[in-house]
Amino acid sequence: MRLQILFCTLLCIGLLSLFSCNRAENEIEISLVAPMTGDSTVQCKDVMISANFAALETNHFIRINFHSEGIDIDSLIFWDVHDHEQETSYEQIFDLCSYPSGTCFHLEIDACIDHECTRSETRDVSFCIE
Repeated sequence: MRLQILFCTLLCIGLLSLFSCNRAENEIEISLVAPMTGDSTVQCKDVMISANFAALETNHFIRINFHSEGIDIDSLIFWDVHDHEQETSYEQIFDLCSYPSGTCFHLEIDACIDHECTRSETRDVSFCIE
């Protein structure tokens, strides 16, 4: 009887660790499609924000924050997603022509590697409109 209880307990622990989303081997690659790093100025019309997230195991919590820089931070995107897909993407086009020429924007992306977000992958880019 004790052997059966021990076996069931070890089996449950093994299955939980096998299917847990906290696996240490997970890695996440963030591909910032647009705007490209190094784009210091862009046209104000049809500014694309596009990123792909590819995880070795699974994506966890992803946050995208896109805002104008300055005294009044104007957040245009504040996207939070918690999924467990291996691949996720975000894409949106903005018309920033209502902002004066020379206005600068900052895009920040954080993707949690583990479920508790003790490790994360980040990307950021800044640009100004012409």
